Amino acid sequence: MFLNEIAPGKFILNEKMIEQSRKSLISYDFVNRSINIATNTKDYSNLKPGTIVFFPEKFVYKGEVVAEDNTHKIVDGHHGTLISAGLKQFEKNYNIINFKNDLGSDYLKLRNLGNLLNQSDSDSQSNTDGDLQNEWYLIMDDRESKGFEPAPTKKESEKFLKDYPQITQGTLNNWIAYHATTGGRRPPIKTYSKPELDQQKISFENDLSYQDYTILAPTTMKSWNGEVLGRMLNETTAQGSKQALIILYASTTAQADQLEDGAIKDIIKAGYENIRKQISYKTIEVIFLRTK
Repeated sequence: MFLNEIAPGKFILNEKMIEQSRKSLISYDFVNRSINIATNTKDYSNLKPGTIVFFPEKFVYKGEVVAEDNTHKIVDGHHGTLISAGLKQFEKNYNIINFKNDLGSDYLKLRNLGNLLNQSDSDSQSNTDGDLQNEWYLIMDDRESKGFEPAPTKKESEKFLKDYPQITQGTLNNWIAYHATTGGRRPPIKTYSKPELDQQKISFENDLSYQDYTILAPTTMKSWNGEVLGRMLNETTAQGSKQALIILYASTTAQADQLEDGAIKDIIKAGYENIRKQISYKTIEVIFLRTK
């Protein structure tokens, strides 16, 4: 349910079944290193139960479907789930949180829970200041959407500093200033590490729907009508293919906002269709990776 097997013995997380509170979700180097250590030492004591959130009802946040009704999503233990699978341990214990009953169907509480659980642990990677900065910006965005000043109250600041003692008031002040002046250059909530982008490409290469396609490595939205087209021509020519799949992702909040608005998708698809006709290709398809 939580995993997709992209090759024999090689797994990635099913993105529909995870809730991300972190800027970069998975360190595959950490996963592989942990698997090797456990395999060589036969010591599995570092594997801890993960945490799952149960959504009894469909939940939508700012127009984005977070979860369908009667679904479960991993909020803590992403690395541990992959490590267990790599060790061929496909039964794993999880703590279960009810989103409605335990969290009051509050998305900010869910993100706070995710960051609190993602403190340094034996089979997990600790959250970073960037993860906490994203949570802080969610609080600010939520206040702004309700008609309040974006800057959180003293009480909210004190709670945040208590939850995350590695953060100082000076850091919060800097984040507030950064949010107010250059918010469009902030990374989106969902960011991708190189291993994650590599896994995205592999997953499509193993999809029978694209077996006759040239699959291009994921690239940022900014390059949709530039560098990626040169790579497409080079790689399709080398493979003797007239079908290409281009994978795009947002690397900034501004790009993520454009994707959520939807208009840029139509522009890009129309642009690729025009290019396809000019070069007489059979298909140029584009996939947009999720931004949250």
